Amino acid sequence: TEVHKVPATIRSRCQQFNFRLISTEQIVTMLRRVVEEAGIPAEEAALLWVAREATGSLRDAYTLLDQVLSFSRTESGAGKDQAITLERIRDKLGLMGVEQISRIGTIISHRDKKEILEYTEEVLGGGVSIEQFVTDLTDYFRSLLFLKCGIQKPSLLSFSAQSVPAEVLDSFS
Repeated sequence: TEVHKVPATIRSRCQQFNFRLISTEQIVTMLRRVVEEAGIPAEEAALLWVAREATGSLRDAYTLLDQVLSFSRTESGAGKDQAITLERIRDKLGLMGVEQISRIGTIISHRDKKEILEYTEEVLGGGVSIEQFVTDLTDYFRSLLFLKCGIQKPSLLSFSAQSVPAEVLDSFS
């Protein structure tokens, strides 16, 4: 119920809690604690991806981490390497890697229409959904905008600042 719709006589007899989203950094800290306590190796980039996908909800982050851990165990077999890596997440969930997205950025910066259409078809043919493609591309250009403004905070960027080719960064205003 929206607070302004509740009569004042009822509101005066109730407790009101205003919940806020948890920061990505806090979620990463909590996820890191969980994997360390469980003795499971995990890449920082993979934990950051899980935290971003949780969009401020620790419960969603734990659920997603559990799913990622589940397919990491299944893929590697019991007792073997069950590390949580961004590469495994990309492979299992059909996500684009920063290398693929950077290549698209490079092609766009060269304004090569034919190559961008061919490469897009190759990426989509490789199992990436069109929705994920658009989301990843939007995040990429959002991150480029942040980098152009001098913002390099990992929790705001979709990838590390070092993974963007200098020519791509220089070619966009």
